[in-house]
Amino acid sequence: MKLAAENAARPVASGIEGMRWVVGDDARALHTTISAMLKSNALHECENEALRGLGFFACTLDDSTLDALLSAFGGTPALERVWFGQVAGWKSVATVVVPSQTPLSIDGRSTRGDARLYQLSFRGWTLPTLEGSACAMEFRVTADSPSLSGLPTGHGDDASTRGTLLGAILRLEVPPNTALVLLANPAYAVPADTGPDVLPPATIADVLLKNQSFKSRREVLVFLPRFADTLPTPLRTLEPAESPAPQIP
Repeated sequence: MKLAAENAARPVASGIEGMRWVVGDDARALHTTISAMLKSNALHECENEALRGLGFFACTLDDSTLDALLSAFGGTPALERVWFGQVAGWKSVATVVVPSQTPLSIDGRSTRGDARLYQLSFRGWTLPTLEGSACAMEFRVTADSPSLSGLPTGHGDDASTRGTLLGAILRLEVPPNTALVLLANPAYAVPADTGPDVLPPATIADVLLKNQSFKSRREVLVFLPRFADTLPTPLRTLEPAESPAPQIP
């Protein structure tokens, strides 16, 4: 799958394009892959820690290397692309209902509680900077009591206006030709000195980005800023041409 070639060939407009990959759920293999790519500077971890306590891992890379990243993750049987454009209001990109008393890891602590609807949403827009163009992106996670109707699907629907904010809002500025990748930080069982290996409880990111169609796979979200090649036509060129002076007989 030649993502870089598709990116270059697609019509360019200012806004944000999103992709959803479905990749294997081998946490140890994913952790090894990410660590190696960070060490080689193929990936750059985002320093903002706003969603880290909820289990999210955010990183950036040159968008021409998306094929290499997807290949390193083992490819995908399903790839979804969506054009968001300029997103002033919150859009839902992942939702999940977690039953009551489900163990979850939040900020490194295991907790259980009532049933909850968790929602990951984002918004973003292009903007001028001193260095040129960039794209501001913001991500948040909210929790609410589950409802039987009106739930956003997590695929670009308007986000719910209800719910309690978990953690802080992740705010990033993404330059041109750069992809932002958001995934659940892969956690795996560490060998124990005695007894069986124990897998830590799932994080909020784990349950939000667990693929519902392929139970043994997880989702990776990719966000690409797009910038128009040309500026709009100046308004002065849209004015009607000056009429010739009337001829006096």
